[in-house]
Amino acid sequence: MGDRLPVDFGGLKAAVLVGGGLLALLVAGQVLRLVSRFLAWSVLALVVALAAYVAYELYAGWTASARDRESGYAATTNGSVDDPIRSVQREYTEGSLSEAELERELDQLLDDADRDGDREVDYER
Repeated sequence: MGDRLPVDFGGLKAAVLVGGGLLALLVAGQVLRLVSRFLAWSVLALVVALAAYVAYELYAGWTASARDRESGYAATTNGSVDDPIRSVQREYTEGSLSEAELERELDQLLDDADRDGDREVDYER
């Protein structure tokens, strides 16, 4: 029983190191593969979300412009100042406001716009 072969611990150490290194590379490759798939799916999800947002905005813009065309209201450079003024003018033309009420409403709207100070108001009397 004393006939044992001598064990070369240096070779055994090298074999364990090489095997462990290969195993570490294999695990690292799998981790990189999972991370790259996760990133790819994340980018795809962001692209789909962005496409959905763009489609929504386009649809909202088209329906708003169609609504504006139907109502006869066109967007102007003065923005929201013209909308209330046109609304008051429309009420006057429909007969629900007298000329004095129209003048009073327009003066109030224009005074409010002048007080805001950050809008330009273009109007003709």
